[in-house]
Amino acid sequence: PRPGSPIEVVEFFSYACIYCKNFDPVIEDWAAEQADDVVFRRAPANFSPQYALLARAYYTLEHTGLLEQHHERLFRAIHESGRQFLRPSDLADWVDGRGISADEFLRQFDSPDVRDAMRQADRDQLAFQISATPQLVVAGKYVVSMDGGQRRALEVVDYLIASERNAATADTAATN
Repeated sequence: PRPGSPIEVVEFFSYACIYCKNFDPVIEDWAAEQADDVVFRRAPANFSPQYALLARAYYTLEHTGLLEQHHERLFRAIHESGRQFLRPSDLADWVDGRGISADEFLRQFDSPDVRDAMRQADRDQLAFQISATPQLVVAGKYVVSMDGGQRRALEVVDYLIASERNAATADTAATN
């Protein structure tokens, strides 16, 4: 890592995953407490047609600037209201009139930007060998599972962030 360059933490998740829903407020609180050199982002996993549909919904909402408005709402619709999204039109109807029309949502859902984001997420999922959700990737090189629980996973992430900072500091000292 270069001194001053951000340390990225990526959460691979799915709206279909109840563990991801339960982890969401925890990771949100954790991310809000991070120093400026830590960047947090999500990457929706694509293990099945349902996961793929919801991943595209994520990127569509992100691309249209509506992710913050609908992120938690989508988790709640699936896990608290039992809503099923089987087709893009189901999602379009669900967001219709809440910042976007159904037609515009479907246009964006099929846009080159959303398709590109899906391809990149698929490459990342393959590269990091993501096989379950949620999982965290730190600094593009460490994959942290939830096997020991949420709190333990975040302790490991904090340790890895500190290690990355120390490595950057050591690299700077070695070159001076």
